[in-house]
Amino acid sequence: MLPETKRDDTMDISKNTLEVIRVQRTEYRGKDLVDFRLWVQSDEPGGEYIPTKKGISFRRELLGEVLRALRTLRDDQETTGSESEAG
Repeated sequence: MLPETKRDDTMDISKNTLEVIRVQRTEYRGKDLVDFRLWVQSDEPGGEYIPTKKGISFRRELLGEVLRALRTLRDDQETTGSESEAG
């Protein structure tokens, strides 16, 4: 069972059958953050997803720079024709 998406500003990306990458806006000590976090399916009956320590949070103001970096990586991959997956 995938984690519930409770807000419009949360997105789950399926990594494999047991893991998802959840991207969401969060707030910590009054700071508006963007969080990329790995969630894994628990071994308990029902298989709920739970967050792990694997992830990163950063100030929302940095989102533009992060998106530029991701676009550069994507463009580099398309230019070189590399199809390897990071995991």
